[in-house]
Amino acid sequence: MVNKFEDFKSASPGGIREYYRGRLLSQLDISELAYVHLECSGVRIHVKNGVLSSSLYDLCQAVSASFNNVRTKQYVPLLGCFSILDQIGCAYALRESDCRFENGIKRALYDFGEIKDAERLKQLVTLRHGLFHNGSLVNKSRHGDTNVFFRMTTEGDELLVPPLKEWDGSYSDDLTEYVTKINLSHLYSRVQHVVESCKSKLLEGKIDFMVQSERELFYKYLFKTPLPTPQKMETAFGNLL
Repeated sequence: MVNKFEDFKSASPGGIREYYRGRLLSQLDISELAYVHLECSGVRIHVKNGVLSSSLYDLCQAVSASFNNVRTKQYVPLLGCFSILDQIGCAYALRESDCRFENGIKRALYDFGEIKDAERLKQLVTLRHGLFHNGSLVNKSRHGDTNVFFRMTTEGDELLVPPLKEWDGSYSDDLTEYVTKINLSHLYSRVQHVVESCKSKLLEGKIDFMVQSERELFYKYLFKTPLPTPQKMETAFGNLL
């Protein structure tokens, strides 16, 4: 029987769902809300006064589906993956980690994605800034010490393939030898690992929260919709006949 969050680790999914059904949203502590946030199996969590869902699940689904459409399989995975990493790194940190990064993407990959190399992390964040700030795969870091010229691929065994030569930021006639390749499939696999690792550490009680309160976590990353009324359920069932 599930009586508190500490019981989640050994509980069945059905037992956890029943636990939530017996509580109001206002009765959930920050760990219980974090579990909803990190629940990406598609199961909606019912509480006494509503149905809870996670923006993280929506992002994961959008990235997964984007690979199946030629119009979305390039930029959508990148944008979605960086948004997922931002959410994780801005909300959670691994307790007793030696991570000193304040950037959410770096912290998520360092604490939960097993990427410790500072240069690789810096390249990924510089790419993210290029995408979000000027919509390109080319960007220079604020201090000019990390210049990246990225191209996307779904082939190969590595997340990042370094360029043949370091790019100095100059736009010459041919930049082929300065290209850093990022494997989108590997990026999404790493992001999925980050989410699962973070959820596992949450259940083990090894997470520190970067948000200040339950309300901040809820309003940033969760949604609540009304419970279906018997009349609505009857109408929905009638539409199937």
